[in-house]
Amino acid sequence: MKRLLSYALPLVLSAIMAGAQTIPVTSKTAAQTRTPVFQDGHTSRPLANFRLRLAYTATSAAKLQLREDFVIDLPAGAGTLDLTYEHIAGQAAYVSTRLDGEPIYEAHPIPGSAGASTYVSADGALRCDRDYTVSATFQTTGNGTIFSKCLPNGKWVPKAKALFIRDGKLVYDIGWVGHVTGGPTVNDDKPHTVVLRLKAGRAEVYLDGKLMMHRDRFTAPDIKGHVFKIGHAASNFATELTNGAVSHLAYWPRAIAGPDFASLRTGSIPANAAPTLDWASPELTETFKGLGQPGYPTQLKLVAGADLTLQDAWVQPLDKISHATLIAGWNHKTLAQGKQIYQSLCVTCHGTVEQEGSLPTATKFHQDSLKNGVDPFRMYQTLTRGYGMMVPQPQYSAAEKYAVIQYIRESFLKTQNPEQFPPVPADYLASLPQPMRTPRKLAGAKKRRKAAKPKPYLDMDFGPALMGTYQVNPGSSQQDRNIANKGIAVRLDKEAGGVSKGRAWLVYEADTMRVAVAYTGTFVDWRSIAFDGSHGTHTSIAGSPLFTTPDLPAWHYPKDGTWEDKRLV
Repeated sequence: MKRLLSYALPLVLSAIMAGAQTIPVTSKTAAQTRTPVFQDGHTSRPLANFRLRLAYTATSAAKLQLREDFVIDLPAGAGTLDLTYEHIAGQAAYVSTRLDGEPIYEAHPIPGSAGASTYVSADGALRCDRDYTVSATFQTTGNGTIFSKCLPNGKWVPKAKALFIRDGKLVYDIGWVGHVTGGPTVNDDKPHTVVLRLKAGRAEVYLDGKLMMHRDRFTAPDIKGHVFKIGHAASNFATELTNGAVSHLAYWPRAIAGPDFASLRTGSIPANAAPTLDWASPELTETFKGLGQPGYPTQLKLVAGADLTLQDAWVQPLDKISHATLIAGWNHKTLAQGKQIYQSLCVTCHGTVEQEGSLPTATKFHQDSLKNGVDPFRMYQTLTRGYGMMVPQPQYSAAEKYAVIQYIRESFLKTQNPEQFPPVPADYLASLPQPMRTPRKLAGAKKRRKAAKPKPYLDMDFGPALMGTYQVNPGSSQQDRNIANKGIAVRLDKEAGGVSKGRAWLVYEADTMRVAVAYTGTFVDWRSIAFDGSHGTHTSIAGSPLFTTPDLPAWHYPKDGTWEDKRLV
């Protein structure tokens, strides 16, 4: 049986190792993140938050329709268009473009895209000059329109109507007739339901179930050519809803009353009162098979003749971060940061040149090939998504991940394993996914300093004593380091705050029944997986020893009368 196990175990280990070697590569090169467009015609599939590269020749001018209301001119001749487009909830769509390297738009907000609905009624539909009810759910930190009945485009005109937010308060206005306003602040980044009911000429506005304002004989005839819109009204009054969105809106061509209205005021659509319009905002969509950022998609359309020839046409998803900026910003500070991260976590499995790691299948950076990609962008994907037995590392920011990548490249690959050290020239950086640039600062938001990562062990009151493993001395061997494996650190001075806030201590070692050290000054260095998260470390005393005892028993062995250390090693 023992012989059978002696043969079987290496085979099992070999199978495990072989399986680890054959895991499919999951990372992608920058080129692999690109998707061709306009291969089968002049219209793309729906795309959200992307970069477009278009190299073309044409004998006559052409156009790229980015949205129904936004077109980019492509002049005749040979040209290269580089464009980024992004549109997220509560923000305008932003476009940046360069034609042959010359900027045309730089983070340009597209008019009419912030809070604008995909729904605009036909002329004369959804009347607002007789009994009607509108219920809308919204959330915002800005101001702007919930819904309106006005001209499709242009300025505010007499008898136009809009329910909107101004200075944080709800307002219902009829052009050159008057307005009502009141209630609490609603641009507080919380969801709200507003109901506007016109009943026999009386306009009532309810917020989250409560009547906030009303006015009798407050109506005006609808004007021919006016349409019902959600999220925007006129160019100079009751403008687009900013820093937020209307998520749902329902319209009834009558004044809802009775139990149905009671239900509606609390945000529930009555089951037996189907609305004429039951609108919901479009869903944010991720359009690059998990590689992109969710947003409102658009379809690209080339408006061109047969003389247009495309030499290059692809889209690439935008990312939350600027990979190129983080790589180009490597310096001695980021190298030191990467070293600290590597030595606190990565070294346990991957080891160093001198000390092998604890996981046999983990890559030895100084000699192995990197199985999931060798350039910084692919190494970042490995850290972010994991690979094989390595789990994702969400506890680290993008900057921290790139710092440890720099350390691995400079400390292991560059000198010990140069075949795994590709250069990162300017064209490589330019090929990486670009960052989204939509302004994230909401109206009224105060700039906050980035909070330091909390270290609760520095503030905690552990009481007068703390059990743990304590290293007494620096040293290269177990004996030199004098480690109290089952140590009990006891505070000797009597002040508040617990053991860590003291000035003098002794460490009793329960296994050998000795006082390993008595010392003053600073408690410990807080190195260990229980405190700073570092692996393969022992918490060391940080003060000045008054005396120490060797790592030997302090008790007499009763059976043979010796002081011999009989602990298992």
